Amino acid sequence: AIKNNELVDINDVPSGLACGCTCPGCSEPLIAKKGDKMIHHFAHKPESDCSHGLETALHLKAKNILKNASQFMLPEVRINNSVTPVFKAQKITYEKVILEQKMGNIIPDLLIKSRNKWLFIEIAVSHFSGKEKIKKLRQLDHAAIEIDAAALLKNIQKGQQFFQSHRFANLLLLSPRYKKWLFNPRQKRLEDELYK
Repeated sequence: AIKNNELVDINDVPSGLACGCTCPGCSEPLIAKKGDKMIHHFAHKPESDCSHGLETALHLKAKNILKNASQFMLPEVRINNSVTPVFKAQKITYEKVILEQKMGNIIPDLLIKSRNKWLFIEIAVSHFSGKEKIKKLRQLDHAAIEIDAAALLKNIQKGQQFFQSHRFANLLLLSPRYKKWLFNPRQKRLEDELYK
C-alpha cells in the first residue's frame, strides 16, 4: 500500500483503516487486515471496483528492490528449447538503474547498466509481453528479461500469515527461476550461426 507517498509493508502499519494507507492502483483508502486465519493483506472497501491494485503494488515493490540493489541473477540461455543450456544462470553486478525511460519505441519497466551494457527488465503480474513487444526488442538488439512477479508472490505466500518482503527481494534478485529472456543478442547470434 501507499502511505505518505511511500510503499509500505502490511507488517509496518496498524490494523484497519487506522493504517492510513491508499491503493497504489486507484488511490482509494485501504484496510489493513491482520487476523489469525488468513494471510495478512490490504483490502478495499466492499463497494470498490479496483482490479489493478495488486499489479501496481508488485510493480512498485519490484522496482524499488531493483533500484536499491546492485546484483541480479540472469536466467540460463537455451537454444531452441534444448535440455542443456548454452549459458548457465549467472549473477551480474550493476551500477545504474533507470525507471521507465523510453528506448526507441519501448518503455521498459527498468533499465539496468552492467559493464557498459543495458538490460531491459519487464515486471509481469497479469500482462505478459506479447509478440509485438518482443519484435521491437529484437529490432533494438537489447537484452531483455521478463520477471513473473505473480508466480514469485504465490510461491512465497504458501502457508504464510504475512508478506515476507525479504524473501520476495531475495528471490527477485538472486533466483533465476521467475525470469525468462524476452530477447538475448548472444542467443540470437548463436541461433543464426547454427541456422547457417
